[in-house]
Amino acid sequence: WFRALVNDSTDGVLVLDKHGVVVYTSPRVDAEFDFAAADGSPSGCSDLLVEQGAAEIRLLLAQASLDPSRAGPYDLILRGRGERAVEVEATLRPITDIEFEGFVVTVRDVSDTRRLQRQLANSRRRDELTGLLSRLYGQERLDQEYRRSQLSGRPFGVVLIDLDHFKQINDLHGHQVGDEV
Repeated sequence: WFRALVNDSTDGVLVLDKHGVVVYTSPRVDAEFDFAAADGSPSGCSDLLVEQGAAEIRLLLAQASLDPSRAGPYDLILRGRGERAVEVEATLRPITDIEFEGFVVTVRDVSDTRRLQRQLANSRRRDELTGLLSRLYGQERLDQEYRRSQLSGRPFGVVLIDLDHFKQINDLHGHQVGDEV
């Protein structure tokens, strides 16, 4: 039942020895990630990382072994099949057993979720029709700059431009022309 649980999980599971060398990968990891070492030798977990280096993963493993509350989740970018970057949430839990010392690492692909979050954040900042920065984003930036001015003691100013009779452009030539103007 345990093997079925791991094999059918939507999360990927890796087991690392105490040096960070991979000793087991679940079928999900094998299917999603390009994990084979070029020379066939045992791979370290850092071989999968796209942005984070070996030193950073060693630091995360050391933190998790010293303090289990620091097991994550961590946002990592792993090397997927076909050189595709895969954004994952990873947890790193130490295994301390009489026969084995190492880590169990679970990874969940959050690429789609993160992409949608970025799109949503961008849609708040930009007008969908014109691509210009939105009024809401402008207000947030004004507030941020005003606070920065207050903290630094440096002057703060705003310049506004008003186009008289702009509505007439839209009415006479259409909104598409008005958007281009």
